[in-house]
Amino acid sequence: AKSDLAELTGKDVSEIVVVSVEATNWPDTSLGCPQKGSMYLQVITPGFKIVLELNGVHYTYHTDMGSHIVRCN
Repeated sequence: AKSDLAELTGKDVSEIVVVSVEATNWPDTSLGCPQKGSMYLQVITPGFKIVLELNGVHYTYHTDMGSHIVRCN
């Protein structure tokens, strides 16, 4: 998540603060961030909600237990 935010903003990863990491079960494979026009498997998907802060702005990321991560703002 920090790498994605650094790439998005052009800032260094060291400037990004982890505000919180919370384990959760998403209701489907959209990880709580469905994209219009996409279809998702309707299965409980364990993962994490991650909140990062950069320059006073919070950014929320959702993940599964593998390598899938999405920015949800």
